[in-house]
Amino acid sequence: MFAIKELRKDFIQRHDKVESVMREKDVMYLCDHRNILKLECCFADEVNLYFLTEYLANGSLNAVTKQAKLIPIETCRYWVAEIVLALEYLAMENIAHRDLKPDNILLDDHFHIKICDFGEAKIITDIDEEQMQRDFKSQQEKQKKQFAYQELDDSEEDVPEVIVDENYDEPANSFFNLSTHEYEDED
Repeated sequence: MFAIKELRKDFIQRHDKVESVMREKDVMYLCDHRNILKLECCFADEVNLYFLTEYLANGSLNAVTKQAKLIPIETCRYWVAEIVLALEYLAMENIAHRDLKPDNILLDDHFHIKICDFGEAKIITDIDEEQMQRDFKSQQEKQKKQFAYQELDDSEEDVPEVIVDENYDEPANSFFNLSTHEYEDED
């Protein structure tokens, strides 16, 4: 069984999301790991772009944790271990997710973790320091525009480098995001 993510071309262009959508497609095609959402193929018609992915029956980690009255600690530990495996894989592939949160973690029909939403991801390449700073400033400007559309303030989940205006294009920062969510969920 498959799922289709439908993306309206006019929305993508109007909200300056072309680069983000292409990045998500590229990263998902690169990834081959049991804990990362598998992209089967992409196609388009005159109005929409489509991502055909594996179907994950249990939705997001955020939805599951809100619906559950109590989740056993052993289950939480297992999920964290699966997330760490996925983040290690991404780090080995020089990919920084940069938007890890419970909404971007899906659960399959056996409740195994699948990380998704790579629109903010970055493939780390050998570039000079000046180029990294230009990329970072460009990303900041895009994020300022995006914040106008956000309903929730996720600033408490940002890695310290984002808060103090330093470069955060490092795979290790995904581990920081994971640790903030794990800490929050233990309260």
